[in-house]
Amino acid sequence: MIIGHAGVTLGAADLDEAQRFISDFGLTLKAADEDRLTYQLDEGSIVTVKRADDASLPPPLGPEASVREICWGVDTQEALNALEADLSRDLDVRKDADGSLSFTDPSGIATRLGLFQRKPVLYVPEPINAPDAIRRLGKHRRWRKRAHPKVIQHVVYVVDDALEAARFYMHRLNFRLSDISKGIGYFLRAEGTSEHHSVFFLNKGAVPGAEAPRPDHICFGVEDIDEMMAGAVHMKRQGWKQGMGPGRHRIGSALFYYLKSPLGVEFEYDTDNDHLDDHWQPQEWEPRFGMINWIAGELPPFWSTAPEWDVRYVPNDHPIYEPYQVEPRSAASKVGRG
Repeated sequence: MIIGHAGVTLGAADLDEAQRFISDFGLTLKAADEDRLTYQLDEGSIVTVKRADDASLPPPLGPEASVREICWGVDTQEALNALEADLSRDLDVRKDADGSLSFTDPSGIATRLGLFQRKPVLYVPEPINAPDAIRRLGKHRRWRKRAHPKVIQHVVYVVDDALEAARFYMHRLNFRLSDISKGIGYFLRAEGTSEHHSVFFLNKGAVPGAEAPRPDHICFGVEDIDEMMAGAVHMKRQGWKQGMGPGRHRIGSALFYYLKSPLGVEFEYDTDNDHLDDHWQPQEWEPRFGMINWIAGELPPFWSTAPEWDVRYVPNDHPIYEPYQVEPRSAASKVGRG
């Protein structure tokens, strides 16, 4: 089964500026040369950055250099073989020298599946005090200078048809539906993780800034609000521009802080997510109600008036659950596949 993110590959118009941003953001640089940067997180996932014109990169989804390939980790060779057999029925699946599989999904997202053994990470969030509920006695909270994310939590893509993108991931890659933002998009988690969502598919044109298919942001997990805000302050001191936040989403419950990167995609600090198992019942949320629980600073225009409290369980007859039809590839189309 797919157990989560094994990595992402990005293209950069300016590799030096990309290195400055990602290092300031807090990822650990493992290798660098004139053509490539490699960062590794504590869980073992890899962030690779190449020059935008590198011939080895898949074409971008959208006009920016941005996220060029997403890699999902698979726990066993048997599971990887089963995915290859199924996906090859209607997609051009290529097996690379390391045994990983690469293909372009129906939404145009360059995707890789590879064996991955995720490493557990060590987090010890600070106990929280409240009147007459003392969890931290006789000690300060931990003081941090900056953030050092240890995990990739999710990626977000704008796509032509979020429903069909979600159906492909659910019916072909065994992702689970977590929640729906009504008319906006679909939150999905990989089968082998409890994170609220591993990917979110956003409908093209559903919100301002989503006028065409493209990667929107990559989310990295930190320990708690202190690490998140220490990272935010450090990034401001280094001259980087913030996006939305700090705030808390209602769907998924996570605290968030977005930063504008020079790679054509935002980076997000995220902490205190909901975690789910297969007993979870997905819900459909009014978009403004689900988007934000609270936010600091100026209110976004779409949140200038209070949203309606509108959320309900996804019905069993929702189109997301309809059987997925596969069109077998012709024999001619399979010739020459590596």
